[in-house]
Formats: sequence, structure tokens, C-alpha cells
Amino acid sequence: MRDDITICRSRRILYGVFLAAFILSATGFFLPVLADESLSPIRAEYSAGEITILSDEARESANESLNAIAAIPTDERTFENTVVAFDSVMTDYGDAVSPLTIMGYLSPDPEIAAEGMDADIAQSKFYIEVYTRSDLYDALKSVEDKVPETPVEQRLYKIIIDEFEHNGLGLPEENLTRVKEMNAELSAIKTEFNSNLNNDNSSITFTGEELEGLPDEDLSSFSRTPEGDYIAIVTQDYSTVMTYADNGDTRRRMYEAYNDVQGEANTPLLEEAIVLRENIAKEMGFSTWADYTIRNRMAENATVVMEFLDSLKEPLSEKIEEETAILLEIKQEIDPSATEIRPWDIRYLEHILVMRDYNYDVAEFKKYFPAENVIDGVFNTTGMLFGVDFNEVSDAPVWSPDVRLFEVSNRSDNRTLGYLYLDLYHRDGKYTGYATSQLISGREKNGTYSLPVAIIIGSYDAPEGDNRTLFRPSDIWTMFHETGHAMNVILTTSPYGILSGYKSSMDFCETPSQALEEWAYDRDVLESISAKDGNSSDKIPEELAGQAIAARSVGMGYEYGYQLLFSLADMYYHTADGPVNTTEVWHDASEEILGLDEPEGLHPAATFSHIMDQYDAGYYSYLWSKVYAQDIVDEFKENGMTNETLGLKLRNDVYSQGNMADGMTLLDNFLGHEPGIDSLYDFIGLNVSNVPNETAAA
Repeated sequence: MRDDITICRSRRILYGVFLAAFILSATGFFLPVLADESLSPIRAEYSAGEITILSDEARESANESLNAIAAIPTDERTFENTVVAFDSVMTDYGDAVSPLTIMGYLSPDPEIAAEGMDADIAQSKFYIEVYTRSDLYDALKSVEDKVPETPVEQRLYKIIIDEFEHNGLGLPEENLTRVKEMNAELSAIKTEFNSNLNNDNSSITFTGEELEGLPDEDLSSFSRTPEGDYIAIVTQDYSTVMTYADNGDTRRRMYEAYNDVQGEANTPLLEEAIVLRENIAKEMGFSTWADYTIRNRMAENATVVMEFLDSLKEPLSEKIEEETAILLEIKQEIDPSATEIRPWDIRYLEHILVMRDYNYDVAEFKKYFPAENVIDGVFNTTGMLFGVDFNEVSDAPVWSPDVRLFEVSNRSDNRTLGYLYLDLYHRDGKYTGYATSQLISGREKNGTYSLPVAIIIGSYDAPEGDNRTLFRPSDIWTMFHETGHAMNVILTTSPYGILSGYKSSMDFCETPSQALEEWAYDRDVLESISAKDGNSSDKIPEELAGQAIAARSVGMGYEYGYQLLFSLADMYYHTADGPVNTTEVWHDASEEILGLDEPEGLHPAATFSHIMDQYDAGYYSYLWSKVYAQDIVDEFKENGMTNETLGLKLRNDVYSQGNMADGMTLLDNFLGHEPGIDSLYDFIGLNVSNVPNETAAA
């Protein structure tokens, strides 16, 4: 089971706000780039009040330009001075404001972070205001017959018009006003919800005896009380405690704390947001929020999504039952009186199973994968596949000393493609998950191509003194996943900002990341990026690499069962009619899918940041996109995971395309056929007899 989360964040389809790179030369050595202003693509430092001023200036400038577009006489309107101009103004605004709002999630200065969050709210309000302007909508509609017949321009126009109509244009003015007001209220609630999580520093104090079983290198990272006890940060140390702590009560306490972070504060916010969404959907003429928000995605409606998710229930339940029986046997070997598996037992017992059946010790694995070597290796592998190099910008201005900047260039002609920031380590007040954000959009601008800028955000334990940060297989997996998002941003060739980077359909945008993550479990890749204690000549033994890969199959049922739980809870919330008890719905779904009896009094949905940050009625996208991703990976498994010709085809057919074509078109161009769900079933290890004849995702 994975508790860490990775997110492709987008302002719905159009605007990226939120979420690596070493670049190897052809000789295999890193080439430093000396810092100057031209190689600092975004500001790193701000004085008090400056973010607010810059945010206001960007909004005022954009509104002035939008007013000019709206004022063009009808007989003088063209596609270029109306549609292309609109794309330019909106992308200029996003490029100006996204680097400001990201400080709300990353700045170590609380005052600057607060200004960044305020700018985030202001940005959301701006988009609501723009996409509810009838004069702009009328101006854009007036050039419908002037849109070129070329596919990209047709798609640009359709997506812009769809966004206006998604926000209520076409409604009577009274209804539109209510939708606008509710959207503004919803935006403020979402910001408060996420701010609560970002600023949470909940901790539990344990004695050394209570933490028996934890590896020494993990214990050494814990802070200590004056009495010598250990302080575990709930969101940061959860995985370690749940995997290694022999004491069941220790694991229970950590589980309950983790699943109740900001429970009292965030639960009412989430439930208020759900009701607001219901009301917005009804004003828009839809019965549920899910139908309203899914209609322009690949799935098209909530019924199709629910059919897809329902098709996974039975095979996953069978898989989970098999895994539970095995885990219960192990638990009974430890405690003969045990009669059931509790939620806090799963990860611990899976670890014992891995040690027993695969003779695999993750602590030994980690010694071969210091963070700096993993980062080198991930980007060397990515560079080889996509024909790019990553050059670190030395002495680049950054907002925290552990942040790094890289220039990404084309390997064939050394042309700069874009820039990539890494902010990988935990800090107080920083966003606590793993994510990739598009800060600057690649697009044609003033006769040249504006270089995209992305950032990968992580929450890994920071190295301290002589203690390196060591990566587990899942940590390597996460780096590949987020790099897939980043490459989707950096490799874009879209001429328009609205179609640039990962701004594709919500249920497709995870495909590039979910495809690349599979390189983390390739034996040759693991061997190439390994470096025991930082020594690149000391590679992981073949047997240990094989054990790690084989052990991945442990817990697949629970891992994807949790994915199904999150997806169904999200859909249950957003297909409801009336107020929702989010805790009760969550507990019922957990029992339905996982067969687990959750402790009373917990509020796990209070930490479900996805559905309060663009994944509402959208978490299914992870399972939906995995269908597509597995078919892509199967092409490489058949033709070679390091096949550079196939890698360049994937770059050109999928990663560079952004939203210039429907996701199914991109997949057909690369695969030569439509994807099917059988690859996902095989990957998880589900009973293939339960594969439906057709799958909604295909």
C-alpha cells in the first residue's frame, strides 16, 4: 500500500499552478552551468508585500488586455486578434502569477508563504471572473466561423469555449451570478483546507522500546525530547513506523493520528465544499457534480466512471482476500490468539512477508540508492529515452538552500528546451506531498518559443551531516513518476499556452507519469543507477535487485484496493444529493472494498487533499490512466526498456503533444491500437477470467 501521493495539479484543464533533473552530457559527466539572470527563470526571493503587489499588477494588466479584446468591433474580429490574443493574455497571466502562488506552498518564510496563498486565492477568483464574462464569451463566439480548419486551432477554440460554458455562460444572468459567487466561496474553502494540511506539524512521542524494530538509520533522523524519547512527525514518519515498529499499539497510535490530521478543522470544510459543488452543478443543469465536471473528460460522464470502478470491485476483493489470509497466518505466528487483520497491521506484515518469502531486506537495498545518485540515474535514464540532457545551474538563486535548478536541452543539437526545479526535502510549513507543477508554459511568443519551467516537489527526509538520504524502491518509483509529469511539461511543442504541457484531460494527464514510473522496477535500470554509499562502481548485486523487483508483487491487492477506495469515496461524495457525512461514507467504502473495520472517531477524508485541489470527481483518473500507461509500458517490454527509437516516438507522439489532440488519438498514434484493461489486470495480478469484454477506459 502506498500512503504517499503524487499529483498532476492543474487549474482544471487550462492552467497549471501546482508541480528533475540532472542532465548528463553525452560523455556521462555533469556539465555545470554558471548562474546569471538569464538562467534564473523565476524569482526566488521576495520582500514583504511584494507578492501581493505583483499579483495585483498581473491581474490589472490581464484585465486591460482582455477589455481590449472585448472592445474590438465585430467586423474587425479575426481568429488571431481574438482567440490567439485570449490565449496569449491568459498564458501571460499564468506565467506571471504561478511563480508567486507556488511560494504559498514552498517558501520557508511564513509571511511570504501567506502572501503566496493569498495570491493563489486571487488567481482562482481571477479565473472565475474571466470565464464568467459574457462580453468575452460573445467576442469569442463571434469568430466561430473564422477558426482555421487545422486540428490544433479547432481544439484550442473548443477548449476555450468549453471552459466558459463550464463556468455558466449561457445561463440566465441571475443563475450565472449565483454560480460565480459559489465558485469564489469554494475557492476560499479549498485554500483554507490545503493551508491547514501544509501547516500541520502533529507529532507523537514514543519511547525507544515502543519503536523497537525501526532501523538505526531511521531512528537517528527522529528528534529527541530532553528525556531521550523520540518525536515522530505524523505525516513525515508514518511510513517508517508502520513498516518497522514491532509494537502493535505503536502502529495503532500512528495510524490513528495520521488518519485524523486536521480532522476537526478540515472535515466541515470538505463537507461544505461538497454541498457547494452540488448546488453549482444543479444551477448548471446537471444532477450531480460528477456529471458536471466529467463531461469534457475522456470518460464523459459519471455513469461510465462508476461502471469502470465497479468492474474492479470483484477481482480486487478476491485479491485482497487472498492477501489477507496470508497476512493473518503471519500475524498468528507472532500472536496465536489473533483472529483478524487491522489496518495498522498491513504494512508491517507485508514487510515480514517480503523478508520471509523473498529474503529481501529493504534496509540493505537502500544502501545502494543515495538520493543524489538516484536523481542522477533517473535523469540519465530519462535523457536516454527522450534524447535530452540535464545541466545543473550552479549558484542559481533559490528560495531554500536545498532547492536545485537544471537546464534541460536537446541532446541532438544542444537546444535549450526548458528549466526544471527540484525541491525534494521536507521543511516545516512546506507542502507535505509529492507533486509536479507547471510554472511557465511553453508556447510561441513574439516570434520565438517561450521556454517552459516545471518544478518537482517532494517530502523526502533531508540529509543531515554524514547521514545520506537513502531511497526505497517506492521512493525511486516516485521520482520516475514525477519526472514523467515534468517531461510532459518540458518537452511540449504546443504553439499555444492553453494546450501546453500537462494541461490535458484530467483522466489522461497521469498517463505520462504512470508510464515512466515502471522504469523504477527494471533490473538494468536499477543496476545502472545504484551506487553503494555513493560509490558508482559498487553496484547492487543482481540477486538483491531481483528480490526487490519480485517483492513488488506483495500487497498489490491492498495497494490498488486503496486506489479504488479513494476513487469510490470521491465519486460517492460527488454523486450525492444533499449533505454528505464524509467520514461515514469513507468507512463504509473501506469495509466494502478492503474488508477493514476502521476505528471510530477518525476523519481520513480530512487529509484527502486531491479532492480539494482539482481531483474532485477525478481521483478515478489514476486507475483510468494506468490502463493507458500499462499498454505503453508493454510496448517497451516487448521492444526493450532502453529502446531509444521507441523512446523518441513516445516523446513525439505523447509527451510533446500536451492537449493538442484527444488522449485516445495520442495513444493510437503511439500504440497503433486502442488500449485494453487486460494489461492492468495482468500487472496487478488479478484473475483474468474477470476481465470484462469491454472497459470504459478503453
